[in-house]
Amino acid sequence: MAVDIKSVLKQKSALIDSEIKNYLPATSSIIRLELKELNDLMWEYTLRGGKRIRPGLCLLSAVAYGGDEKTAMPAAISLELFHNFVLVHDDFEDGSDERRGKPCLHKMVGPELAINVGDGVYAKVFEAILLKKEELGSEKALKLIKEMLDLTYRTMQGQHVEISWMVKNKFDQKFDDYYFMAEHKTSWYTACYPIRMGAICAGASDEEIEKITEWGVPFGLAFQIQDDWLNLAGDEAKYGKEIGGDILEGKRTLMLIHLLNGLEASEKSRVIGVMKKPRAQKTQADVDYILGLMREKGSLDYAKEKSKELAEKAKEIFERNSSAMREGPEKDAIRSLIDYVINREA
Repeated sequence: MAVDIKSVLKQKSALIDSEIKNYLPATSSIIRLELKELNDLMWEYTLRGGKRIRPGLCLLSAVAYGGDEKTAMPAAISLELFHNFVLVHDDFEDGSDERRGKPCLHKMVGPELAINVGDGVYAKVFEAILLKKEELGSEKALKLIKEMLDLTYRTMQGQHVEISWMVKNKFDQKFDDYYFMAEHKTSWYTACYPIRMGAICAGASDEEIEKITEWGVPFGLAFQIQDDWLNLAGDEAKYGKEIGGDILEGKRTLMLIHLLNGLEASEKSRVIGVMKKPRAQKTQADVDYILGLMREKGSLDYAKEKSKELAEKAKEIFERNSSAMREGPEKDAIRSLIDYVINREA
């Protein structure tokens, strides 16, 4: 059944926005000006909006597995807070300039304050679940906290792999290296854990929860590759971030790996020389040069095709592994989201 997935996400986003005020700190009772600033900044990325795909998936999963949105809301909020915490740190580590159409937090207030704000948001990730421990029940609450801890460590593993490539100026990555990094950094926390946590809130069995991982991983990988593709070939007005930012930041994307693997030694050395430059030394001509080669050598098309392949794989496994979900709009929406992530423009 066709689903207007943008409308679904908009509706879930509105729910998240209406509830998140109960989990982030207010400022009215703060005496010290510095702490008022901290609390205000903890709201910064949340107030900028976003698609809310992760909490949306959690809510959809909970209902599809026979639960309800109210019970799943603490888990959904926890996921959204985790996402915002990661963005604050990730933006600084990558040297990014913009987030959701505005300067990144470290550009606004400096890296010292930004990192501390991110840490403050992370503390609320677990509090969101513990605040509703009685309603969830101890067993579910502990399962959700374990999922969030696993999510955190797995995401940091992927982030470490990517950052280590950049810090050590390594350009010998193979396709499997990229998939390992992207699976750990993004795939699990974008798809697997949100859907798993919704199922936990609904009381799904451990066996059914593990089945989610089989299609959640390729689903999340398709999302990440499309995100990388948009960064290089998207419409800047719709994307909300600078086009070519991954080149400026030196990211080892699937497109770059494809390009480097297909170049002669002299051209490859020139590309690596450009990519090794610090961001401040890269020019628009450098970005245009790399992008031009990616178009010429089919690297952009290659990545686009791989995201489609992974989405098709995710859909195929989803149909086999989702028999415990009840048929209805929520299951249809999850199915449609797999297509949406590879066709989105932002």
